[in-house]
Amino acid sequence: MAAFFERTFYLNRTTRQQFDLYEADGATVVQLQATDYVRFAAGRGGNDPSPILDLVNGAETAGGSGIDIINTGSASAAAQIAVIVGENEVIPPGTYDAEFSVIDDSVASPVDIPTVPVMRGVIHVVDTIGGSTGQP
Repeated sequence: MAAFFERTFYLNRTTRQQFDLYEADGATVVQLQATDYVRFAAGRGGNDPSPILDLVNGAETAGGSGIDIINTGSASAAAQIAVIVGENEVIPPGTYDAEFSVIDDSVASPVDIPTVPVMRGVIHVVDTIGGSTGQP
């Protein structure tokens, strides 16, 4: 169990990383409902608050990236999701801050569909030595 993660994604290779979702306390499991969406955003923050990678389950990017919900979890087991960074995604190599959030319409909030921050971490985007998939 952890509310912090560190993962590596490789350029020019489709990389799939599995995550168990926990609330920010690192102990409370996230159980997804049918109307929830999971968002994964990564970027540098600071002077550039726009994410370089912004994924929501059910939508694939032009580069082939997306989120798969493996299971929605239960009261005693965290939801499991996979983040897929496609081989054609254009991301400069480097280290990025990353965050999961759940767009949960059952949470009482002054906004119509509140976004609940879940886990934070870092991702490393690493250039591949061997070149693109399928190239000699």
